[in-house]
Amino acid sequence: MVGNALGAGNFTLSKTYAGYATSVSLVTGFVIAAGIMVATPLIIPLYTELTPDVQALTRSCLPILAISMIFRTINVVLIVGILRAGGDNKYCMYLDFYCQWVWAIPATLIAALWLQWALPWVFLMIASEEIVKLIPTLLRIKSGKWINNLTEDEHSEKTATEAASASS
Repeated sequence: MVGNALGAGNFTLSKTYAGYATSVSLVTGFVIAAGIMVATPLIIPLYTELTPDVQALTRSCLPILAISMIFRTINVVLIVGILRAGGDNKYCMYLDFYCQWVWAIPATLIAALWLQWALPWVFLMIASEEIVKLIPTLLRIKSGKWINNLTEDEHSEKTATEAASASS
């Protein structure tokens, strides 16, 4: 929808669709998180071979997974559905690279090996990538720099960016 509106040169409608997509992804993320939380007591007993210690660790990690799904769902929609629809692929590539290789992997490594934190805290460091990624993504969406009409020539793309800035 966002890409179609951009291709049609309707930049205001594309921003409106981006807002709708963000709202829907937020609600979807909360539904998924609630589903994980509700299903936790039903899922763990299915694994009869797990020791009580492993079951306890699983119970402590699933709420972190549930909360991270809210951020992950929003990020997927914003990055893949909105930024890439506007042709902002290079920004998305850098964002993914930095959030994973400069933040999440080093933070997880430090938490696990150097600080020797318990598994739930290490798992939180892994999941923190999505939280760290959300902030610059929201700023990029708000800036309108992602709005590009990819169906026209280079001059029209500059006009599209200028039109997006003017409608902000």
